[in-house]
Amino acid sequence: MDSHRGRPFGDYLRAELKQRDMTAYQLAEKTGIAQPVLSRWMGGKTVPTIDNLRPVAEALNLPLLELVVRAGLLTEEEAGAKLKLVNTTADKLSDDELLAEVGRRMKRPGALRPPTRAEIEANPERFIVVDPGKRDHREPGRKRS
Repeated sequence: MDSHRGRPFGDYLRAELKQRDMTAYQLAEKTGIAQPVLSRWMGGKTVPTIDNLRPVAEALNLPLLELVVRAGLLTEEEAGAKLKLVNTTADKLSDDELLAEVGRRMKRPGALRPPTRAEIEANPERFIVVDPGKRDHREPGRKRS
């Protein structure tokens, strides 16, 4: 019960962290799970329990059931749902698949939460910051009519 369709849980978790520009240390801080425990999962030495997957699902904003299946604790059939396995790189998805994935993620709790000032300051390149004092949102160089 250590993998899902031949892909070890550790590889899956590592890909999810990479997609979010997050380290195992950051995940440990967010979840309260010791970093060496996460390392053992990613190294394939141990398998997480459902109780340990709950805070991981919350921290990564993923469905708990998906993590339970990916960790090999349940099969897709046992979970009663067929989970669609999608490549984690957007360039390999069709436009329809990409839109469906964006729609699915927008429905997650907290998906529409605005970023905090600390998040913006920590990663300014990930955000478009508009000066609230400026009301003119014309394209640069374009004159008023």
